Amino acid sequence: MWLIDTTLLTLIGIQGDPPEDYAILSHTWVEDEVTFANFQEYGAATEFQTYPTAPNNSAIRQKVLASSGYAKIKNAAELARSHGLRFLWVDTCCIDKTSSAELSESINSMYRWYRDAKFCIAYLSDVEPASLSELLGRQSNFRRSRWFTQGWTLQELVAPKTVMFYAKDWSYLMTKEPVISSLESCKLLAEITGISQHVLLSTTSPSDISVANRMRWASRRKTARLEDKAYCLLGLFDVNMPLLYGEGEGSFIRLQEEIFEGD
Repeated sequence: MWLIDTTLLTLIGIQGDPPEDYAILSHTWVEDEVTFANFQEYGAATEFQTYPTAPNNSAIRQKVLASSGYAKIKNAAELARSHGLRFLWVDTCCIDKTSSAELSESINSMYRWYRDAKFCIAYLSDVEPASLSELLGRQSNFRRSRWFTQGWTLQELVAPKTVMFYAKDWSYLMTKEPVISSLESCKLLAEITGISQHVLLSTTSPSDISVANRMRWASRRKTARLEDKAYCLLGLFDVNMPLLYGEGEGSFIRLQEEIFEGD
């Protein structure tokens, strides 16, 4: 597992179980996301590391550091650090996707990583700053956020006990957590997603919800790759299976077989 040091903005390899003091980011991808290779070579905070590189590498580095993907990582790291956490995990740059073994292990472990994080930072890049009362409004753009339409963000909402939502300018919106003060937030999230408030409040495990209902949560969500419609649900159904990109609908058939064999 790779984690970002929230002070140095460098990648740290972790063997075995992840440490307790990490936050995790949930977001929707943009075109200029920072990859594992980009972040490993160019991502360190400038005040801690310099790069005596050739001009062409310098230009690449400047492009990486100026990207919205890097700004998102940096802001999330600052937020995690402000809460006293040393580490941050971000899917775009904490998985070496050139390694099929690492990619498969990461996707099969992802639900657990979100569940075990101190908290999840949900960054909604298409939502304007708003108070909770404004978010609750029927015309709130929070309700229409792209974040609620993506396959991968389903487990990122359900798995962590605490999810803190932030607007496009990184202003705080609201929190989902298992406390009474979070009831209004969880009611709103339940209205948007169709997920039971008991699940959102972590008083009921997703495994206690029928397969049909869990599938219904995912039915209106989409993924960029066809196979990810199945792979984004592995943790939600407690399934571990190899990834075979290119198999198309076969991935969902395999997922269903694994679910019913488990039952």
